[in-house]
Amino acid sequence: MIQKVSNKKTILLVDDDLGVTQTLGMLLETRGYEVDIAHTGREVFEKITGAIDLILLDLVLPVGSKKTRSPNKFPLSF
Repeated sequence: MIQKVSNKKTILLVDDDLGVTQTLGMLLETRGYEVDIAHTGREVFEKITGAIDLILLDLVLPVGSKKTRSPNKFPLSF
């Protein structure tokens, strides 16, 4: 199978708020980015591939029936 070659950078948006992902996704697409969206942590792990250039992550995602903020569990590096 031949893979599509693209010069576009791919951004994975991660947020449980549909409005946020739709609005930000449309904005990024108009700026020339390829956008993929995940609404749960499980979806993130299913969508992470070598083709992702940047992940924009909501640090407060629902876990079960409540929201959790655990920045120490996800160290960020720049």
